[in-house]
Amino acid sequence: MPKYIIVFLLLSAAFISGCSLNPFRWNTHQDLFLLSPATGPEPILLQQKLTFVAGGKQQQFLLVTDIKAEKFKVLVLMPTGMTVLKMSYDGAEFLQQNMTDITIPAEQIMAVMQFALWPEAALMNRYSAPDGWLLALDNTSRQLSENNRLKLDVQYKEDSVLIKNIQDHYLVIIQSLDAGAL
Repeated sequence: MPKYIIVFLLLSAAFISGCSLNPFRWNTHQDLFLLSPATGPEPILLQQKLTFVAGGKQQQFLLVTDIKAEKFKVLVLMPTGMTVLKMSYDGAEFLQQNMTDITIPAEQIMAVMQFALWPEAALMNRYSAPDGWLLALDNTSRQLSENNRLKLDVQYKEDSVLIKNIQDHYLVIIQSLDAGAL
């Protein structure tokens, strides 16, 4: 199963889970960037299970991700099927519908998903050393450091993707349920 499918689901679930766990707090450092859908992977529709772990607690979500050159869309659901969050980005406008009373950093969730899913060339074009970023990329992992401090560590496993956000102190585990080319 493609690693980008697993990564995308994990990130989405982790962000949503983290928002509902106490006393989890989002840190404010330099934000990650939203990347143009046109620079993303081949069109695909993903269905994933996301497990978010923070503060000794874990929560699971279902993700439906639609990646196309013209728009990147994500739907986050509770295991019961209840919609939690809808996000979309067309390269110019980021839109979100939060169905909870919890503040969710949706734009940053999408940016982390893109970091895990987008091709290396798109990452190298946006995260540059002169701006304080350092990338380490290979076939099994990706790391992003900000001012020489590790911020994100993404590990691609055979059946899952693990995303460790060192800055915000959480772990996301994404497992693919289904994927289809568009």
